[in-house]
Amino acid sequence: MPLYTVLPDGSGRSQGEKYTLLASQRLGLKTDSLHTYFTDFTLSSQDTNALSGVASGIINGWLINGGGSVAAAVSTTDLGGVLKLTTGTSASSSTNAYGPVILDRADTGVGYVAARLRFPAGMDVQGQSLLAVAVSNVSHFGVGQQGSLSTTNFVFAYDLQGTPKQVSIAAYDTNFHIYEFWYGLGDGKYHVAFDGAEVGTGVTPSSATSNVPQPWLRLSNGSTAAARQLDADFVFFAGTFTT
Repeated sequence: MPLYTVLPDGSGRSQGEKYTLLASQRLGLKTDSLHTYFTDFTLSSQDTNALSGVASGIINGWLINGGGSVAAAVSTTDLGGVLKLTTGTSASSSTNAYGPVILDRADTGVGYVAARLRFPAGMDVQGQSLLAVAVSNVSHFGVGQQGSLSTTNFVFAYDLQGTPKQVSIAAYDTNFHIYEFWYGLGDGKYHVAFDGAEVGTGVTPSSATSNVPQPWLRLSNGSTAAARQLDADFVFFAGTFTT
């Protein structure tokens, strides 16, 4: 049995099962060899404080914190709940949501991430709105908006701990999309997919992390006093976690 599996009642359960199957296909592994985590940010009674927006706290197991003018809330109008993050409009603001799990190391392990995300705001070279994989609070790779790499296209950003590189995904819009990325196929590459279709054939990082990474939702606006936003409808992780 998986080490941890969070599958809410109703539609969340079928979504979790769907992405467990997809992860097994992407990784070439049997489903019973994968540990999985799924959340659709459905509100529970202890999360009701999030409705008015909070600068810090725990929402569905995700640790929220930040600096400057920050806010996090769970939508009650979007189906199943949506975690809504923003930096606010003060310069040098950031908001972080740390996932309640760890992933397998990228150099020798196996990992898969899928999420339904929306980016309601634009981006400039100072900003960042990513679902990222981080070690010691330093992003290594992830998907979303990385202004230093592109101010017009969603990207899969990698080598963020060194000289950042990108795989261009699609032009910005404000719709929800499904983002996936995975590693551990024995080819030394990171792979990325957008709305179900793989983008390219994978990229080789300059240095894959040899430490156990943690997923996080990371927003910052740098010196620009503009709100950076990210809405997360659901997030799913899978791997073998043999660190």
